[in-house]
Amino acid sequence: MLLFVYGTLRRGFKNHGRYLAGRTTFAGRAVLRGAVLVHLPEGYPAALGTGEAEDLVHGELYRLPDDAAHARSIVAGLDALEDYLGPGDPRNLYERAERAVEAGGGTRPVALVYLHARPQEALERGILVPGGDWTAFVRREASGAWS
Repeated sequence: MLLFVYGTLRRGFKNHGRYLAGRTTFAGRAVLRGAVLVHLPEGYPAALGTGEAEDLVHGELYRLPDDAAHARSIVAGLDALEDYLGPGDPRNLYERAERAVEAGGGTRPVALVYLHARPQEALERGILVPGGDWTAFVRREASGAWS
């Protein structure tokens, strides 16, 4: 099972060490098509599904352990982080979904990804991330390039 991450779970960010480092295997960079990325005021991003092929989100792909119990434990931790309580639960902040991503060598594996459960609210509150790469956005913002 694969996991696609695009924000604070990426290498170099705070939640990577807490949830993925040493527990998953980096499988490479990947792109999620049909989604845009919004930087929320709380300091983290949200992917919003659009269904438009030209919209994309850049991220990283991780392989979960083959041991089913270990993989379930990792996913349970991610569910808690992402405020995901179950399919269609109205209290969800994010929905866990399975989506095809574009990975190295032209492959299109299916991966777990967390999409914001309230896209209109996220668009109204957040800043659209140009190019869909949150890492690049955060670096530009830290350097003052957006001033």
